[in-house]
Amino acid sequence: EAALTRFKATGKPTMYTYFQDAAVSTGSITPEIMSMLSFQQRIRELGHKHTVYKDSHDLQFQFRAQLEKILKTEK
Repeated sequence: EAALTRFKATGKPTMYTYFQDAAVSTGSITPEIMSMLSFQQRIRELGHKHTVYKDSHDLQFQFRAQLEKILKTEK
């Protein structure tokens, strides 16, 4: 909430969130998973875009691509 308030006022900090795209069986849904799903819904409602990755290699690729984009815009 604090980061969102500051972002709305100043345009900073830029926030990135990453969620792994994984199959979940209904028998393994825990309060932690429900909390994560609620968080995902909340940030979608706020208009924040998050990144979904498949595995650790994809996460590294996604992170690197976003970092390169940030570095290009700062030049």
